[in-house]
Amino acid sequence: VRPLPDYSNDVPFSGLIGKFNIYSKLEDEKIKTGDSATLSVTVEGTGNIMDASLPEINLPEGFKVYRDNPDEDIRIGEQGYFGKKTFRLAIVPVKEGTYKIEPLRFCYFDISTGKYKTVSTGPLSLTVGPSQEKSVFKVFKAETAEKELNFKKKKVEFTGHDILPLKEDPSIIKNQKDLSLRSYVIFLLIPVFFYLMVKGGTALTKKYDDPSSLMAQKADKALKRAQKMDIFSDGFLSLLYKALVSAVFSKAGTKGESLTYVEAEKILRFNGCSDETAKQAAELLKKIESARYSGTGSETDMRKRLFAETKKLVRSLS
Repeated sequence: VRPLPDYSNDVPFSGLIGKFNIYSKLEDEKIKTGDSATLSVTVEGTGNIMDASLPEINLPEGFKVYRDNPDEDIRIGEQGYFGKKTFRLAIVPVKEGTYKIEPLRFCYFDISTGKYKTVSTGPLSLTVGPSQEKSVFKVFKAETAEKELNFKKKKVEFTGHDILPLKEDPSIIKNQKDLSLRSYVIFLLIPVFFYLMVKGGTALTKKYDDPSSLMAQKADKALKRAQKMDIFSDGFLSLLYKALVSAVFSKAGTKGESLTYVEAEKILRFNGCSDETAKQAAELLKKIESARYSGTGSETDMRKRLFAETKKLVRSLS
């Protein structure tokens, strides 16, 4: 058995010997902020395919990545082992935009040529939209408003007489009855009453428009929805994530949809939470995301524990 020749290249040698190729694809090319897209990378060929590992992936900034266990379909034939190995990653964008995923490069030793060979995938593109649909407003132009709103002009007609007949008899002139003290006080209090109503309504509106209150309500609603549904439902872990992230944003007094566990820890520390609380929130968010995207949260006890920890932490942050 001859040793492999010396290797010097900018692409790391995979350790595979034989004949191979590599492919990549995105299951969804258009998603919303906070949703996940599955990136699949497949190494296929003949040789020591079981030793294949995931090539280095350079994702743009603003992505969270969660790896799943690889799938193997390997057999043995007359020429040795052959088959494919597929690696899957859940990538979660935290900002909207259009992102380019550069081609993956993979180097192996080609036994048919006796040389190292580098193969690569094609580039991929991912478009990330806002997490919530924006309202669509219809604009009416001045020249088309009449047509759009079905306005119909009516001809002005003169009837030739007044609506009510005029009274000219002097006997109709009478002194108005004086207001009682009670009526006078009520008359004066009416503007005050309306002022207090407007002021109270404004204060109530400000309360519900306050980002901290809005995010706290959002966290509470997400927890209640999670509590009512089956813990193995598709949206259960997403609701736990939403509840915890909303509670963190509420503490910061701002609105938001998505956070990394590192960002959550920094926000809580900056807004006066103890180091212990900030670390607990970061670790819990990390566990929820891991269970959500990597498939590790399939056990009943684990999901119940995640719910209990999320509920306790959200309550402490509110």
